[in-house]
Amino acid sequence: LIDRVDSFQLAYTRFDGSVWTAGADEVDQLAGVNIQFSLLRTDGMDSITFSTHINPRNNGSENAPY
Repeated sequence: LIDRVDSFQLAYTRFDGSVWTAGADEVDQLAGVNIQFSLLRTDGMDSITFSTHINPRNNGSENAPY
């Protein structure tokens, strides 16, 4: 759990780089999850942004790790 979250975004991609849509696309087409969030600083300075990319495992995607 994190306090002082200013923004939070999830973006899903297919192996070809196009957008993957939950509920409309099959799970084996999900190739990546991009996560980005910003935290407000306690000293009043600009918020700090963190981001990462997750490559799901064992979902049958073409580029999924084994």
